[in-house]
Amino acid sequence: MKGTLERPFNDIFELIGVHQQRQPIFNQPTIKALFAPLFYHDDKFQAIMGTDKKMRLFPNRQMMNLYRGQVKAYPKCFPSLYRQEQGTIQQLIDMAKTEDFKLVLKQHPVVKELEQYNLFIDYVGLAQHYGFKTNVLDLTSDLEVAAFFACCPYDPSSNSHNFNIEEGSIGAIYQTLQLALFDHNNPAKFEVIGLQPFHRPAQQKGYSYQLDLGEDFLTVCTPIYFKQSRKASNKIFMQFNGGEALYPYDPIVEIVIDPRGRFSRLILDNFTSVLQYFKSFV
Repeated sequence: MKGTLERPFNDIFELIGVHQQRQPIFNQPTIKALFAPLFYHDDKFQAIMGTDKKMRLFPNRQMMNLYRGQVKAYPKCFPSLYRQEQGTIQQLIDMAKTEDFKLVLKQHPVVKELEQYNLFIDYVGLAQHYGFKTNVLDLTSDLEVAAFFACCPYDPSSNSHNFNIEEGSIGAIYQTLQLALFDHNNPAKFEVIGLQPFHRPAQQKGYSYQLDLGEDFLTVCTPIYFKQSRKASNKIFMQFNGGEALYPYDPIVEIVIDPRGRFSRLILDNFTSVLQYFKSFV
């Protein structure tokens, strides 16, 4: 069977072709009859109330599978906060930055208005999407979005993606079922980020999955391996307009995120909430 480390797909497009044929989608005739009118095949969003009585804006194009793209095949998969290069002090700083992001974002008039309408705001999921180191992993319901991240490496120096991939190296798509991620004892562990006050997560059809220290995402997903190809990487890169289709201009970057990485005054004024956030990791 193709897709293993021993027999990877020849390129990302062979992987996509095979797995799109197998992908169950909620709006196929038999499934649609069961779930209509909740799920439709378009790029709009549907308001659904969660167990916390807050509304979430789910993408209508619902897939049973979720994906994560990896430029390289790794033996384990941890969220950015828990990776080996992160020392304890740096982890505390990164957690404080995430909480600071939340405090600043809560002051934004759009966020205030949406919270008044009982819309769920996934602050940690948003922080992850905007480059903060968190305890969640980004997932997507769109296989081609995952393919972009699997084939177009991120360059921190230019804050952009490119198609300078190592020819013949092994990339991976991590695939999992939504139902496999849902934890009845901890519903917040798995969240649809969906349509939020800002655009990026919606464009990426984003979901977030929270992991504890030492918890490996590979225990709840199936890795599918493929050979990297610069030709395929360039095609995916152009398909998403060099990443601009997934990273639309967003005022959050200028309004909320300090380009120098400095903390806001709010974190000093709300130090108790920061301590509570730290305790949630213990």
